[in-house]
Amino acid sequence: KDEKREQMWPSPWGAGYPGWHIECSAMSLTTLGNTLDIHAGGRDLIPIHHNNEIAQSESATGKPFVRYWVHTEFLSIEGTKISKSLGNTVLVKEIIEKGYDPLAYRYLLLQSRYSSPATFTWEALDGAAKALERLRNKTNETKETGKAWSAYVTRFNERVNDDLDMPGALAVAWEVVSENAISAEDRRATLLSMDEVLGLNLDTDTKRVELTELSEEIHTLLDKREKARRDKDFKTSDELREELKKMGYSVKDSQSGPIVEKI
Repeated sequence: KDEKREQMWPSPWGAGYPGWHIECSAMSLTTLGNTLDIHAGGRDLIPIHHNNEIAQSESATGKPFVRYWVHTEFLSIEGTKISKSLGNTVLVKEIIEKGYDPLAYRYLLLQSRYSSPATFTWEALDGAAKALERLRNKTNETKETGKAWSAYVTRFNERVNDDLDMPGALAVAWEVVSENAISAEDRRATLLSMDEVLGLNLDTDTKRVELTELSEEIHTLLDKREKARRDKDFKTSDELREELKKMGYSVKDSQSGPIVEKI
């Protein structure tokens, strides 16, 4: 006997419940109309769920259900598919706790096309964080904004419009970074124009301080804090972080060591 459910109605064929295939069609058609411009989802939904959506929606309306399908590939960790059952999930909160800007994760994903498999490793995230920092530094060499170079912006948009070729779009942005003929002001304007799509907050002015620039006293405190972290003495680690903060420095942790910024 079927278990009583919160949503259950009688029908000529017995008790009926909403199914997730029909739910998606019902919500889509109610809120977006008979034909959707874009429908996204994981590639694993193609053979069953999306085929069901198409069949039932087009049978009901007699119109095409979706103009463009966007199916994403899977993200794996160290070559293994992310799965709750495997316990190998990584939360954005954990990324932040390790001292990374969460937009470094966004940069990491932008290096792969949505339709291609992507792999997460902490080493890859560290590389993405450094690349993002360099991109921001080049954007903020000046706070004066000049004129965006249309040739680069056009090529950037072409890559984005070519089935969301974000790795190609990023490559164009890096060409702007290495363009010797462009002024700092025009480079800033061009990169900020691209950032309207990238969403990497390139206007963020990094205040990172190189470790070689720090005094011996600061180095001593950093070394003590690193030792406390290795020993899992988080109370001492937090106290030293606060002490450094009072001296005008914030400390973030990364796989390659502490990142020190002027407050």
